[in-house]
Amino acid sequence: MAKILNAAAKADARVHAFILVMRHVGLRISDTTALAVSAVQDNKIRLHQAKTGEYVFVPIPYEVVKALRALPQFKMKYTFWRRGWESNSGLCKIAPL
Repeated sequence: MAKILNAAAKADARVHAFILVMRHVGLRISDTTALAVSAVQDNKIRLHQAKTGEYVFVPIPYEVVKALRALPQFKMKYTFWRRGWESNSGLCKIAPL
């Protein structure tokens, strides 16, 4: 894991934050890509459970909060996904790990 985090940190801040979210929250790549900016609240991420239809709050370490807050948001809806990206190809172009 240390090698992955080091490579991501050297590549791009978004990739590093992306890896941290997946590691600490346990989201799939597609769910992490579609993580709404509004879902990150203080030291928690708000997620919708499809099975129950309810929202849950997943606590995240300060390291993840710090990485997410450092990202330029550009008043976008999503934390990682950008218009024009096909699936996750945008992240792949940033950091071919």
